Amino acid sequence: MNPKHSFMLYYVTIVSLLLLHYYVAMASILNITTDQSSLIAFKNHISQDPNNVLTKNWSHNTHVCNWVGITCGSSHHRVVSLNLSNMGLIGTVPPNLANLSFLNHLILPNNSFQGNLPYELASLHRLRTIDLRFNNLRGNIIASMFVSMTKLTTLSLAWNSFTGTTPCSLFNMTSLRILDFRGNNLWGSLPSNMFLSPSLEYVTFYGNKISGTLSSSVSNNSQQLRVVELRKNRMFGELPRNIFRHLPYLEVLSLSRNGFFGEIPDSLFSCKELWHLDLSNNNFTGNIPPGIGNLTHLKYIYLQSNNLEVICQEA
Repeated sequence: MNPKHSFMLYYVTIVSLLLLHYYVAMASILNITTDQSSLIAFKNHISQDPNNVLTKNWSHNTHVCNWVGITCGSSHHRVVSLNLSNMGLIGTVPPNLANLSFLNHLILPNNSFQGNLPYELASLHRLRTIDLRFNNLRGNIIASMFVSMTKLTTLSLAWNSFTGTTPCSLFNMTSLRILDFRGNNLWGSLPSNMFLSPSLEYVTFYGNKISGTLSSSVSNNSQQLRVVELRKNRMFGELPRNIFRHLPYLEVLSLSRNGFFGEIPDSLFSCKELWHLDLSNNNFTGNIPPGIGNLTHLKYIYLQSNNLEVICQEA
């Protein structure tokens, strides 16, 4: 090859690489600037910061990846986690957070965030964790906000003031493992596909106003379910006879303080991993099934305040 042509090829290659590096760097700067602007907008929606954590730390004088509660990705240096747990913050969640397009974890428990969750959060398709426990959030749970988050594994909205019914589409999410709606004001019946979830391991609606009966629809897809906590609601009816045969790994079942009645189904005692069983304060009748002795892992059992009878077997 002609030396002149070789030099030109070398020159063009070097210039192209430098330009590529420049544009990548500029894109990174623009993106992290977007993240910073989103977080500053979030800070501006905080009306009280009792420990002055954000006031002192979140400023233009320090890189956003060094701010308290912020974690950035090691390769793209975008914000991947916002964790402001237990800071006593008072304010609202602004729609600007939706611009944190690389966010994996939104963790804001034990604060006093108020108002509705902005629907714009639905665009955060990379979210894996939403933990908003112990705040003052309200409004209905809008299914389309969450079902677009196909990587979501944990959805915890416990101890807020959410109202309305529970969307059935939440139980179709293929990655969701933890669904925690304790201590809200949800009403209506639980979705009929509750026990058809392909991924759920932990589901709790403790302390709501849920009514209706427990769905009898169940499949082998629910075998990974470990915890079902529905105590202190307004549910009623008989427990489906064969439902527990499809929940072999169930460890915790808490149905106390409802209006369930009828006999305790024998299928419950096929849950060999069960260690916590609370059926107290209902209207169950009949005999306590002898199969309860097959639950060798059982540590806690509460059956009081029912109409059950004990069969005393002679030695």
